[in-house]
Amino acid sequence: MKRLLAAVALVAATAFLAPAPAAAAAPADPVKALERQYVPGHGVEFVLRETSVGRRRTTSFTMSGELEFDRSGVVAADVSVRGLDDLLGKNFKKIRFLYADRRLYIRPVGTKEGLPEGKSWVRLPAGDSDGEIFDFDTIRPSALKTLISRATSVKDRTYRGALSGKHAEAVSGGSGRFSYLLTLYSTGLPKRSVFHWKSDNEILGPRDHYSEMRLTNWGMKVDIAPPSEDQVIDTDDLSPLILEELSEIPDGAISSLGR
Repeated sequence: MKRLLAAVALVAATAFLAPAPAAAAAPADPVKALERQYVPGHGVEFVLRETSVGRRRTTSFTMSGELEFDRSGVVAADVSVRGLDDLLGKNFKKIRFLYADRRLYIRPVGTKEGLPEGKSWVRLPAGDSDGEIFDFDTIRPSALKTLISRATSVKDRTYRGALSGKHAEAVSGGSGRFSYLLTLYSTGLPKRSVFHWKSDNEILGPRDHYSEMRLTNWGMKVDIAPPSEDQVIDTDDLSPLILEELSEIPDGAISSLGR
């Protein structure tokens, strides 16, 4: 999908790398350890902080929540986003996302007139309900394998490197260069990752972007269900004013999260 919040695309505007025997330094095979976490009814907690530093202004926001797996990866998510009010205004101080049963729901806090009485969730059209927006790079086996195998420095289960071109695309979906730091638990599972990349355009000027994610409670029991139907309203039934409020969240934003 790669839609929903590029608010972040305002923030996240969105080499020579010698292969190193990085994987050998890990106490366990990280890719296999990650794949073993893909158990229905189980998941992981995360906190993700995005920061953009420019000459005149620094902006940031935080995502946190739970991800639920099935045998193929992320199947559900319960996520809160805080800090977008700095970019979009006070009506976006907090936004909650719920992804379940292949549909994406938004609970906006602070729309000018609020939702109709008894309604607290907005269900996005099916075309906007792509769970890949929560399929972060460090919890995808193929991306994790690339980050480890292309690392140029390994110490104390911490991998450092930089990617561009086809290797960057294999991780983030884009070919732009970025550097990274990845730390594993002793089990081989991802613990912390930091990505850094640069951007420059006529409006915002040169900026440095940082994306830091921490993953905890691997294997925790998770059961994320859709909101009660009587609390849900579809976008087609919203008033024009509320639709205008929600439309201020530009397309493509979450695609930049978590690199």
